[in-house]
Amino acid sequence: MKLPRSYSLKEIANLISAKFSGDENFAVTGINEIHMVEAGDLTFC
Repeated sequence: MKLPRSYSLKEIANLISAKFSGDENFAVTGINEIHMVEAGDLTFC
C-alpha cells in the first residue's frame, strides 16, 4: 500500500510509539507484507 505522502521513519515511529533502528530521516513511502515489500516500504514482523 502506497501512502498519500512520504513520511520519515522518525515520524512513523512517533505515531505508533515504536523504537526503530536506522536513519531517522529514511523516507517511508508505503507499508506492505514481507513478500511484497518494495524500496521505501515498511513491513512488520
